[in-house]
Amino acid sequence: MGNGEMVQAWLNRFSLRQPAGLVLAGVLLLVALKQLAWLVVLPLWQTPDEPAHFHYVQYLAEVHRLPLYTHATPVNTSSEEAAFTERNSTLVPVAFHPENRATFTRSAFGPGEERLDRGPAMSRINDGNSTAAVYAPAYYFPASLLYRALERSNVLARIFAIRAFSILFVLVTVAAAFFLAGEVWKSLVIRAAFALFVGFQPMFSMLGVSVNNDAMLIALASLALLLLARQWRQDVAPIGGLAMGALVGLGMLAKPQMLAFIGIVPAILAYRILLRRASVRQALTYLLGFGAAVALLFSPWVLYCKHTYGTFLPPLPGEVHPQAVWLGEYLWKFVLQPGTSRLHTLWVVSHWACFGWLDTVLPDRVYVALGAMQLLGAVGVVRWVVGNGEGKALAAGSFLVATAYAAFLYLVEYQLYRATGSPVLQGRYWLPVVLATSMVTFGGGLTLVNERQRVRLAVLMAIAVIALNAASILRLLERYYA
Repeated sequence: MGNGEMVQAWLNRFSLRQPAGLVLAGVLLLVALKQLAWLVVLPLWQTPDEPAHFHYVQYLAEVHRLPLYTHATPVNTSSEEAAFTERNSTLVPVAFHPENRATFTRSAFGPGEERLDRGPAMSRINDGNSTAAVYAPAYYFPASLLYRALERSNVLARIFAIRAFSILFVLVTVAAAFFLAGEVWKSLVIRAAFALFVGFQPMFSMLGVSVNNDAMLIALASLALLLLARQWRQDVAPIGGLAMGALVGLGMLAKPQMLAFIGIVPAILAYRILLRRASVRQALTYLLGFGAAVALLFSPWVLYCKHTYGTFLPPLPGEVHPQAVWLGEYLWKFVLQPGTSRLHTLWVVSHWACFGWLDTVLPDRVYVALGAMQLLGAVGVVRWVVGNGEGKALAAGSFLVATAYAAFLYLVEYQLYRATGSPVLQGRYWLPVVLATSMVTFGGGLTLVNERQRVRLAVLMAIAVIALNAASILRLLERYYA
């Protein structure tokens, strides 16, 4: 069968005329409706660093060149119109109660809203010097095109349109989750439940209606993980390396965290060589295609940085306060020290549900339940791998990817801590491997029950995350609007 016939067969398999296509369409519709609810409920600017990301989009759209980051001038200074919305959205005190919040509707004016619709035009120009300016433009360029398409609208329309743009990346990630589940389970119910488990993850839902580059990174990383899973049961070929390199290179242009795949992909290849499922020659030709695609996509950004900043990558944002700390001391202080709650805060609280400016949380018992679910999933994965069940290679790979990515984040934080003296790691940074972490928690949980109960448990876990998502929306309503 030729490549064209293979693609056509795959498309036919997921046509809306087929059960799998109908199920996937239903899942995507549910996730899209949920994202629209988040778009309506999540207040303006109440997501991490959203003003800085909008500064980048606005500067690129208005000035038609990339912004520059520098320590020499004030950072994150908004344009006049953006600053106006920040002041009247009460960004600092986080008060969106009915008596003082900006309603942003045509039927009722909140503080300052009439000025937006009826007053003289305000300046849209800022100096471009934001903490987001160190990122490559893969996300910001298409967002700036959307901004320019709405340039005659007021600033609120432009902000919310760019927020809605992020929903597309959520849908891509959910589709990738559905297809990844098909690598393990034949049941359409389990595959749909896994996709909903991923798609209704609350922190992912928040990022998926924000002006930020995280959602794009998560989507590209999810496609890369899906491709890795597909390639595991295929011959190692240069064309596969090119495809993987294209995803990784584009992901690196979205956000630097995709650099982790520069290590993950060769590690998977080395493991295949050890299992004698690939020869050294096959692996080298695959890596040649992989490296060529990454270099082709990423080298223009590297050369731009060298020309602009004098270094191959942009400078680190924030103040520089060098710390003479060695790795063991850092690990003891932030990872291993007895009595620390940071592990729970990172990988449970700020990974699952910590909203607004990361200070809107759910009751403690919710996070205890989530942490227990993650631990049970990890135990289940061990049982899955040592047993003879279907998909054990994917289970082991998911566990290793999830832990390797966490280790990568710690190493990055160590370097940043040495430079700035401040820890920066947040649980949401784990979301680029949400397919792997979800396979551990969801798939590992299924192995703890017998086969006849797995469909029921899969549905229950999906319902639990949907309920968690609904509780998160209610918490936002209570915090900002009640």
